Amino acid sequence: MTAYISKEHGTADIGILIGKEFQGQGLATDAWGTLMNYLLNSGIRKVTGGTLNCNRGMVAVMTKCGMKPDGVRIKQEVVSGIPEDILYFCKFADD
Repeated sequence: MTAYISKEHGTADIGILIGKEFQGQGLATDAWGTLMNYLLNSGIRKVTGGTLNCNRGMVAVMTKCGMKPDGVRIKQEVVSGIPEDILYFCKFADD
């Protein structure tokens, strides 16, 4: 996992990489939620994250963790020759 923290703005952008052999076991949801809640409880006011629209597993992780849509970059990346949107999500400490 990564966490890019801006204390000045009270924000953190987090990311995760789970190997294929460990996907689908709930590990990403557990790890994502744990780090996100830790940051929100330690003074960070907003946590953000993003994923490609085609990464439905990661969209589900962020949604399960209570994050809400926070923006879209339309057709930003190309996967297997198909332009894909980047979807951004966020959660505020006061949510």
